[in-house]
Amino acid sequence: MSIQGKVNEINSIKQELKCMRHTGSVLRKRMKQIEEEIYEYDYEILSEYIDEWARKHLPKYHLMLKMLYGIDDIYSKPKKIAEIAKFFSMPMENVKKQKQRLLIKIKNNIYL
Repeated sequence: MSIQGKVNEINSIKQELKCMRHTGSVLRKRMKQIEEEIYEYDYEILSEYIDEWARKHLPKYHLMLKMLYGIDDIYSKPKKIAEIAKFFSMPMENVKKQKQRLLIKIKNNIYL
């Protein structure tokens, strides 16, 4: 093979590598989109399950439980005791006590 033939072969290999890199980046982006969709779907199902369970076993305080652990909506973070106390119009000390009661109820009902 002549030198020009080898140069052409090298150039074609470089071109293929560029295409592969582009294809790889497109595939990586699509994979990331799919992973995000799966995460959101799983989060929604888990959130629904926790909500149903909390409503059944903790009917009065299911919202407080969800606020304490940041599962009241998809983008939520756990709320501070002061925020929860303000929301429920109760002293912070009562929220702390209720949190302890909720944890005991959860431990007792976890195997149901």
